[in-house]
Amino acid sequence: MSVLSHDTLPGRTLARPRPERRTPDSGGMDAILDAHAELVLPPGADDDLWLRTRRTGIGGSDALAVAGLSRWASPYEVWLDKTGRLPARTPTLAMRLGHLLEPIVARLFTEETGITVTDTGTWRSRAWPYMLANPDRLTADGALLECKTTNSFGGREWRGGLVPDHAEGQVEHYAAVTGAPGAYVAALVANTDIEIRWVPRDDDLIEDLADLEGDFWKLVTTDTEPPIDGHPATTEALKRVYDRVQAHRVELPEQARGVLLERQRVQERIKDATAELDKINNQLRAWLADAHYGTIGDVAVVSNKTVVSRRVPVKRLRELHPDIVAALEVEDDHRSLKAMVKGIREISDGQ
Repeated sequence: MSVLSHDTLPGRTLARPRPERRTPDSGGMDAILDAHAELVLPPGADDDLWLRTRRTGIGGSDALAVAGLSRWASPYEVWLDKTGRLPARTPTLAMRLGHLLEPIVARLFTEETGITVTDTGTWRSRAWPYMLANPDRLTADGALLECKTTNSFGGREWRGGLVPDHAEGQVEHYAAVTGAPGAYVAALVANTDIEIRWVPRDDDLIEDLADLEGDFWKLVTTDTEPPIDGHPATTEALKRVYDRVQAHRVELPEQARGVLLERQRVQERIKDATAELDKINNQLRAWLADAHYGTIGDVAVVSNKTVVSRRVPVKRLRELHPDIVAALEVEDDHRSLKAMVKGIREISDGQ
């Protein structure tokens, strides 16, 4: 993604000077939208209808996953969702807060820039019908607004006038669908600051996204499984799809032999790397002795502090107060994937 240059408003950063206020009926996004997209859902559509509509194309957050720009979703998870295999997920607190704070971020954007905004619905691209867009707002100067919320850690991505890749990729997808000349991104950081950026339309990037999403959508329409990846979202998605282990066996495909042997080799490399890391850490501990920090010149480069943690010894508590443990105990289950060492040795010997 490109790093944008920005002009500055007092206390805030924008990628172009403050635009003059214009009314939405002066042309704005309405005419652009009519030429480039079809409205498939109006603003305020109920959640069930919106979720069903999402499965008919690739939205902004889906596009990030397909392009490999998402920390929260993976291509494989999106494929499971679009093909109807993935059970609906209960929104997390962070997701709910982001939705609840959206109108507040939009209002802060207007207060900072003087640009009014309006709600909009879900749109389908006329040029690329598999692409959907659900921008947070339309702006009175003929652009889009995307509202973000993040904590202080995530706020580091916005320092120095930068635009995070995930935000830029999402609004470029929206620009592709709607025909917009660009989008503002307003990010509420740790409830203490509002960061505002302008992301201009990038037609080269849009063409790349459209091609990438088109290839992915063919996998959906042909029910062709994409390659498995190691993204945490893929791990969680597979657990949601197969949430209970059944008491039966399944014959693995022929390539499973090579996958299992490669898994064993990877585990051996991890074991060797862990031993090497332990050696390095012990060298640092020896150099630090009882010191809190180690320095090189005037720069602190390593710390060595005592961490005190408290825990309840469950076994002892069960002996002393079994009734309390019985009242508080909850059942939890998880999937434990283990390779059978004896079996792997047999298939290895058979090669």
